[in-house]
Amino acid sequence: MDNTVLKGVITKVTSKGFGFIRCSGVGEKGSLSEGAFDVFFHASSCIMGLAFDSLQEGVKVCFAVKDTEKGKVAFGVMKDESGK
Repeated sequence: MDNTVLKGVITKVTSKGFGFIRCSGVGEKGSLSEGAFDVFFHASSCIMGLAFDSLQEGVKVCFAVKDTEKGKVAFGVMKDESGK
């Protein structure tokens, strides 16, 4: 998958900093997937304006996705300040 910026909402976070982001599947450069899908993330993948203690369900975020041996993983996660 390329570095297209995606938008989503944090749907689950554990006390260890693992969680999932629900993504609509549409990035700024076009559609990557039809329908919504969940992407795994870890707090260590968060940057700019998203501290561990602010990782809460319902927070809107922007991120990119990379493929790993275990599946798709979000990286470069940051708060979505666009208001959209």
